[in-house]
This record gives sequence, structure tokens and C-alpha cells, in this order.
Amino acid sequence: MSQEGNNASIDIAPAGEKRKRGQRGKTLAPSTLMRKEPIDVEVNAYHQPCSRETSNKVATWIGCVARDLKYLPWDYDNWRLLPKHVKEDAWKRVKEKFVLQEDNKSWVLSELNSRSREYKHSLKTDYYDKYDTDEERKANIDTSIMPEEKWYAMFTMWDKPKKKAICQRNREHRGKQHLRHTMGRTPAAVVCEKMVIDLRWFKSICKLQVHNSFLDFIFGTQQCANPNHEPPTRIEMLEVTHDPKRLEDLQMKKLQQLWQTYMRDFKTGVRTVKPIP
Repeated sequence: MSQEGNNASIDIAPAGEKRKRGQRGKTLAPSTLMRKEPIDVEVNAYHQPCSRETSNKVATWIGCVARDLKYLPWDYDNWRLLPKHVKEDAWKRVKEKFVLQEDNKSWVLSELNSRSREYKHSLKTDYYDKYDTDEERKANIDTSIMPEEKWYAMFTMWDKPKKKAICQRNREHRGKQHLRHTMGRTPAAVVCEKMVIDLRWFKSICKLQVHNSFLDFIFGTQQCANPNHEPPTRIEMLEVTHDPKRLEDLQMKKLQQLWQTYMRDFKTGVRTVKPIP
């Protein structure tokens, strides 16, 4: 297997330990890796992937590139210190598999930074914080992840008092968090798009045995869609992304309102809502 493939499938199980049954290593993203033609990506007004079908694939591939030493070295203390040509190579690598425009570059680079930091954090947890002395750390490094000199450079970076102070501060801040998002791998851009265009989620929840005329009613009126395509507010996004039942509750509430309107119009014979032109 090529060096690129090896780096893309890095497994961060601690040295000398085997993964337990049912655990999986870092993904290879085989469906993306083996594609010869780039995948089309639907983006929103902020140039972020907003389609459920492709957003996870893009995120997974960005994670693979961020873990690949060939494209992003890990021994840089700050993303801003990375040479420009290194970031450009990583950006081009992502574009090889997805149809992305220059407008998407800022988002992709931001995601590469985040994924790289997350991966370095997992390495630090398993190979640095787990041991008390440098001798123990050096005795338990995994050279299949990176060469010894790279490990030593990482240990030196994590040993810096300034770096330790930042880690301690961030640890304290995380301990104060009381609200955590509950969307799993679903990106916020997908949730936002789902809230903007209500028709999409109406189709997914209309599994009830109802009259066809009711389905025609909700899919043919302004009541079932956001006619101005206005994005949700920050408060609405916070409520939805941090409460697993919030989005479903909003959907069912809207559907109940439509049913009540439909039944009232059915009884009176007067349609009170205007069809979408």
C-alpha cells in the first residue's frame, strides 16, 4: 500500500494495545479514495456543504487529509505558522475528490485546521498525557504513525510551559460547558438548510395514513415552506442542535397546525391559504 494510503488510515490505538472487538480505526474513506471523478457538492450561502448526501463525505475526506503527514505536518504549534504552500497542497488534495470553488477554500482550510487539532489532541492523550516521564513516552511511541524524530518534536512542543498553560486553560473552559450539541456527525449547515426548506423534512415525516388531498394541501401551499428562505436565528439553531428532540418537535408542531387548517377549510369549503404560484 502507498504511503498516502497508510497515512490516511492511521489507527491511534496506544502502542502495544489491540483494538477491542467492535472498535474501528481511522477511516480510509475508500468510497472517496477510489473515485476517479470528483463528487459534486451542494453548498449554502456561506460556501459550506449543506447536503446530507455529500457533507459527511467531504468532512471524512478532510479528516483523512488532516491526518496525512504528506500534506499537513503535526509539529507546528500554530496553524498560522504553517507555510502557505503546505496549506495549498492540502486544499488541492481535497479538490481532487470534490468539485469545490475558490469560495469554498476558506471553509476547507478552517476544517483542516480543526481536524488536525483534534487528531493531535488524541495523540497527546494516548502518547503524552498517559505517561509521567519522557522515558516512558519514548518507550511507547508508535513509529507506524510517524518517525521517532517527529514524535520527539511533538513531545518537545507539548513540554513547553506556554503550551501546558494553554491546555490547562482549555481544560478548565471545557469543564464549564453545560450545553453540548446533540447532532452527532450531522453538520450545522445541513440542519440549517433543513430548517430553511421545510418541504424536505415534511416528506420525511409524512408517513401517516392521511388523505391524498391533505398531502397535496401541505405540499402546494406557502404554509409548508419558508417562502422567503430566511435562515434560522442563532437562538433557533442553538435550540435545535443542542436538544435531540427539538427539531422533531418543531416539525410535528408545524404538521399539526397544517392539519388543523386543512380540516377547518375542509369543513367550511373555504381555502384560507394561498397556493404557491
